[in-house]
Amino acid sequence: PDKTRYLHYDNLGSIDTITDGQGNIVERMSYAAFGERRKGDWRVSDPLLPIIPALTNRGFTGHEHIDEMGLIHMNGRVYNPQIGRFLSADPYIQSPYNTQSYNRYSYTINNPLKYTVLLETFLALYWVLFLQ
Repeated sequence: PDKTRYLHYDNLGSIDTITDGQGNIVERMSYAAFGERRKGDWRVSDPLLPIIPALTNRGFTGHEHIDEMGLIHMNGRVYNPQIGRFLSADPYIQSPYNTQSYNRYSYTINNPLKYTVLLETFLALYWVLFLQ
């Protein structure tokens, strides 16, 4: 049997469809604005219900999901999509002129449909290298 799988991404880099070698849909994935997994009917999954293992542990913005704990490992900080916050503070203030930057636990300055963590990291680096 063909075990080839292809991952298809949305505009934020989240895996939304997995297909096999023939193009048949094997699994669909969906996320609420701040990264909670959604069921096929778009309701947010209840974290207390048993988890159906996905074909990959990657998902929202391509990051590793720790489903047993309801968290997302974002390669530097761990994120809780239920509350839309990181569990540790951001060491950088991306833009001192934007008051949202001073919430050091927020995800993408509270605009998850427009930004990703990668862009947030780039903006912090740009500020440190060129604007200070």
